[in-house]
Amino acid sequence: MTKKLFILVTFIMLALTSAHAQREVYYRCTGNNVNVRKGPGAKYGKVMSVGGAKCPMGAMQLFKGNIVVGNGVKRNGFIHINYALPYPCIEDGGWVSAQYLVPAKRCASCKGKGVTGRTCPECNGVGYGYCCNNTGKELCPRCAGVGYH
Repeated sequence: MTKKLFILVTFIMLALTSAHAQREVYYRCTGNNVNVRKGPGAKYGKVMSVGGAKCPMGAMQLFKGNIVVGNGVKRNGFIHINYALPYPCIEDGGWVSAQYLVPAKRCASCKGKGVTGRTCPECNGVGYGYCCNNTGKELCPRCAGVGYH
């Protein structure tokens, strides 16, 4: 009986965990100087740091064409984002007004990978930096290495 109970509890825990697993949703910004906020509304403060470093221009802002990655959470007309490409992260995520975000399309040229099959001309295939997203492969010219547009 104890073994059956253990299996049942384990199964329920796995089901609950996978039901709450966050998914990645890609969006493209349609405006300029769009603020990333600490909560779902204009009354919340602006995100002032990215990856532990202060934003050079004060608040974190998005510009037309920027790609952001969210988790599908929407509240009060705002969309929660985990990070904005090419920024590595936004501490604790952030919120952007949904009026400035549209679903991004996966790049057909690189199939969302951001790189081509050719060797990166800047690092000669070593893959040590932003020139090739640390892959050693040339950035996709269609999506500028983002994988979405």
